[in-house]
Amino acid sequence: MNRSLSLFTLLIFVTAAVITHAQVRNISSLKGTWTGQWVNSYYQSSGSITVNITVDVVHQTAHGDWTVGGNILGTPRAPFSTNNTLTSTGFTANFNSPIWGDISGTGFFTGAYSGSAINCPNTNASNISATGTFTNLTINGTFTFNWAPAGSSPIHGTVTLTKQNPVGDPTNLALNENPKGTINLTWKDNAANETGFRIERKTSPSGSWTQMGTVGANATAYADNTVATETQYSYRVAAYSSTTESEYSNVDSLKTLATAVEGYETIPSDYLLLQNYPNPFNPSTVIRYDLPRESKVKISVYTMLGKLVSVLKNELQSEGQYELRFDGSGQASGIYLVKMIAESTESGNKFVDYKKMVLIK
Repeated sequence: MNRSLSLFTLLIFVTAAVITHAQVRNISSLKGTWTGQWVNSYYQSSGSITVNITVDVVHQTAHGDWTVGGNILGTPRAPFSTNNTLTSTGFTANFNSPIWGDISGTGFFTGAYSGSAINCPNTNASNISATGTFTNLTINGTFTFNWAPAGSSPIHGTVTLTKQNPVGDPTNLALNENPKGTINLTWKDNAANETGFRIERKTSPSGSWTQMGTVGANATAYADNTVATETQYSYRVAAYSSTTESEYSNVDSLKTLATAVEGYETIPSDYLLLQNYPNPFNPSTVIRYDLPRESKVKISVYTMLGKLVSVLKNELQSEGQYELRFDGSGQASGIYLVKMIAESTESGNKFVDYKKMVLIK
């Protein structure tokens, strides 16, 4: 039984190494302490698990030092460790033990995992496998393996891990360019223990993510005034504390406006509601409009049946070129109408126009 539990302990490490990386985009979100429990259903035994993970961001690797409590004969286990490498399509996990040697597994970004052990030096063990599901906060799984002699019943059980003191992921990241040459980021802060937020940017669709700056705790906005004209940028945000980081927010993208050419009036000559871009869209789209003079402006979105979905703007604005972003994350696929009403404060004349927008999920 001691050997069986030793192999079970080994399987916990292989399983956790595989699933810990499976959903991770921000490898720094692995940093910190994870705790949990193993349960060996075959022997009706259980014990605690504590994992302390450190991260090398430059090489996109993580190292875990494991402490496992409880086993059938009460004999302490030798130290265990895991080393994992994150790639653009998945990860490789290596378990290292002075008792069991090196066992490796691989997995992918699917929200579920399935792995098996290889190169196990113990000839009594075979068909070591694990399956389960995970998020960036919890891991749940089952394991099974065969132990000599041939024909013996498979040994099986479960394992769970939970990250301690996690930092909540930022959500609802949205962009707008106002004034021209400045991209404004806003997001929802879902953490109560963050030290600050880290903002990253890349030129889409190519390019590497680059850190643009940081803002302090409880911040929900950032302004980037280092952008070029007629260029598409993508952004993401991560919250961080003194011990760990969150996963990244959603990625949002925006193409900056063009520079005015010689002879072109910077003040529009007429009212104009432009077609939204992109169209069709998922989940957000940009709505641009021109005001030749100071006006009371109302921009609203409706369903094709005339039901009001959102009022994007309802205020007095000076002459100029403007843009808004409509986020359809909470709406169903279909055709929507964006309506613009602009009333000149000088003459009282009204401009009214509609554009159709197609949301496809």
